[in-house]
Amino acid sequence: MTNVETSTINTVTETLTYSDKTIEQLIRDNPNKKLADLFALVKGGNKLNKFEQLIKDFPDKDWEWDYLSDHKDVTCNIIRELPNKGWNWKKLSKQLYVFPLVKEFPDKDWKWYDISVNSSLDDIRANPNLPWNWCVISRSEHNLE
Repeated sequence: MTNVETSTINTVTETLTYSDKTIEQLIRDNPNKKLADLFALVKGGNKLNKFEQLIKDFPDKDWEWDYLSDHKDVTCNIIRELPNKGWNWKKLSKQLYVFPLVKEFPDKDWKWYDISVNSSLDDIRANPNLPWNWCVISRSEHNLE
């Protein structure tokens, strides 16, 4: 890794409230994505990517919402734009970017096991009354710093 990449990663880590493990995992899981794209993915940015813009432009087409819930190019941006479509909230629960959506849409059918695995300790500490899976948190390798 170059000094520029390391510096960018450090900046991303300092800027976000997500755990280092989550950011490292995101980078590891997306080796071909630019750091700026990963930053937008985690932070949730406010700009739709081209794929999401297509969905937004044609929301009433026969989209496979269950499949889109797992799609690599779907971020929280389009879900915020179209929260009442047929998203599979249990599948979305596995996404690293999901916790801000959980707070915005608490009434959805979330899978708290996965949310508990992927959320930072800061998020857990700040929201102790949510239905966390404390057993999975006990076993997870959350960043303890």
